[in-house]
Amino acid sequence: MSTIQQEETADTISTRAAIVVWRMAHGWRPTTREVAALCGIGMGGAWAMMARIRRGVPIALGCDKRWYDITLHYDPQDVDRAVVK
Repeated sequence: MSTIQQEETADTISTRAAIVVWRMAHGWRPTTREVAALCGIGMGGAWAMMARIRRGVPIALGCDKRWYDITLHYDPQDVDRAVVK
């Protein structure tokens, strides 16, 4: 892969993540399937992207299988423990 292709790929990944984070910061609580549809990627890619995002952004996967910004909504009973660990 050339340097230009790598930069274009990184930009696409960064843009997808930024769109998801921005929407979530404004109250969007998506399922992984909704993230996949928005970003034009598969379920596995959406799951991996959300897992990477949560390393630096305070989000969690609720028991209802929706991702949420824990600074906007936090209920310890609503967190999927498998994702938090």
